[in-house]
Amino acid sequence: MPVSNTPTEFHIINKERPTFCFVGVTTSKSSIMKVFTRLAEALEYPEVVLEGIDHVLHDEPTAYRQTVAQIKFDPLSLGALVTAHKIDILETAEDMFDLLHSSAKITGEISCISKQGDLLAGHAKDPLTAGLSLDSILGKRLFLTHRRPRPAFRRWGFW
Repeated sequence: MPVSNTPTEFHIINKERPTFCFVGVTTSKSSIMKVFTRLAEALEYPEVVLEGIDHVLHDEPTAYRQTVAQIKFDPLSLGALVTAHKIDILETAEDMFDLLHSSAKITGEISCISKQGDLLAGHAKDPLTAGLSLDSILGKRLFLTHRRPRPAFRRWGFW
């Protein structure tokens, strides 16, 4: 497949409002669609809207690349939360990201797409949140007080 990294090679919709994307399978059924407006207002960003982007599982690579291009090239597309398509997006659109966090490289997935200025960044946030959960269950320093943590725990931030 030829590499496409310019906006002219995609159908980019210029959003009228700042838009955060939620990439999933049946996004309209997710509770975040109901909660997001209140969250945006509470954070004093009432102008930001949430837009669901649905893909079938293991969609065509061109569909995933179109989603990443929309976020990358539209100034008002702010970023995205990715659910069921974390691995597929990284595998099919890795070359479209300007920055890949080490978490994405290690896990082979992207769960968060963000912009840092003009740069598009991909992150895997599950290791961070799983680490926070382990902290609450096992205690923050358990691995360090009993023995050295295994390298995977250190690399993925599990403590």
